[in-house]
Order: sequence, then structure tokens, then C-alpha cells
Amino acid sequence: RSRQLLSNIHWLNIHWASVCSNTSFLKNATLPPQIPPSPMKQFALFCFSALLLSAVFSLPAHAQAERRSDAFYLKAGGGIADYVGDATGTSGFGDAFDTAKYDEGAFPFAAVGEIGYQTSPSFGIGVGYQYGQYPLADNRENEFAGSVGTVRHLVQILGRYTFKAESWAVAPYLDGGANVSFGGESTGVGYSVGFGVDASVSSRTSLFLEGRFNATFDDEATDGIDGSASGDALNPFPVAGVKVSLHSTPTP
Repeated sequence: RSRQLLSNIHWLNIHWASVCSNTSFLKNATLPPQIPPSPMKQFALFCFSALLLSAVFSLPAHAQAERRSDAFYLKAGGGIADYVGDATGTSGFGDAFDTAKYDEGAFPFAAVGEIGYQTSPSFGIGVGYQYGQYPLADNRENEFAGSVGTVRHLVQILGRYTFKAESWAVAPYLDGGANVSFGGESTGVGYSVGFGVDASVSSRTSLFLEGRFNATFDDEATDGIDGSASGDALNPFPVAGVKVSLHSTPTP
């Protein structure tokens, strides 16, 4: 029995050595490069996930919403200011998630305001203002002469559509429109695309959480750099705030 036991132990040692050898081979093997998902796909996935979560959380609140129509409204909020442009050296969507903006002194703060008219519980149109502190937008002073500062201002015209506005207390929305930017090298013009969720807390008041992509052209307007991209972006993302209807009655 002792001889048989020693024989079994010897066999296990040989087998284990073989497994370790194969593992080392796998570790040293040259694997094909892994291609990460593009920033555009990551952004699209994030938008889809946000809308999906808002829909899930809204299901228990079915038939509890009281959103007004034929009424003027005011919106105000604050959050994080994200710059995407040539001053970071990459000019890609991934810059929107770059934490380096927190290491540049001034905090990347965004403040937004909007006044508009709600034509129905689902659709409204408004004029918005955005103030942003963008520390990374002034990185050009390391390689170029002069400074363009870090504060930028945008004026926007936006149309907004809210899904399930008459039945969900927490409803997702999409908006879009045009913008004009000030405070950089020159005045810029561009387009805006955003998404968010609106949580109705009373017949006149709701809370919102949103993000918006504001493209600005030409390429030198925001940061003074004529780089590889055709423009830059000044994005409030994320932003939280409150929306208040000024008059009229809620839609039953």
C-alpha cells in the first residue's frame, strides 16, 4: 500500500508540473490585441442605460404624473462642466469622462437656466443659458502663447420631448437645438443634443437629472486651437435641478 501511495503521489507531481508548464505557456503566449469599444459606443450605451433605468423606476408610478400644458416654465440647475477639444491632445468623447479636469485648480462647475413654454405635457420649447468653468480648455498656454481663460457661456434654443409624460411620475426625455458660445477665442455656433429624466413632485414642480452635448464651431472658437477636429464641445454632464411651471392647470 505504501508503494502504491508513493506511486500515486509521484504521478500527481508529474501531472501538476505539466499543468503549470501549460499555464506558463499561456501566460507567455502572444494574444491578439483587444480593441476597446469606441467612445461613441460607450456614450450611446450610457444614454440607453439611463433611459432604460428611468423607465423601470417609473413603472410603479404609473398614472401618478401631473404635468402642466399651455404654461410657461423655469428651469435651474448645477453640475459638472466637461470640455472635449484639442487642448487635451485627444479631442475625443472619452475626454468627457477624464478626471484630469479636477486637478487643474478651478473646479469644473456648470450652472444652467432655462425659460420656455410647455405646449403639451410631452413637448416644450425654451431658451437656455449655460455657464461653465472648463479648466482643460486653457491648456494651450503650455505650448501656445497667451491664455483664453476657462469660463465659457452658451445661449441655446431647445426643443424637448418627454416620453410617457402623462402617465409616468419619473419620465425620460430627449432634447436638441442650436447654441451660440462666448468667452473663448471667438464666438462659436453649433448644435445641442441632450437627454435626462424628469421626476414630478407636484402639479407645478419637478426635479430633473440631465446631460447635454454642445458642439461648437469653428475649431478655434472655444480654445483657440485649430486642431484635427472640426470643432469642440462644452458639455454640462451631469446636471441636477428643479423645473417650475408658472401658471395653467395640470393635464388630468
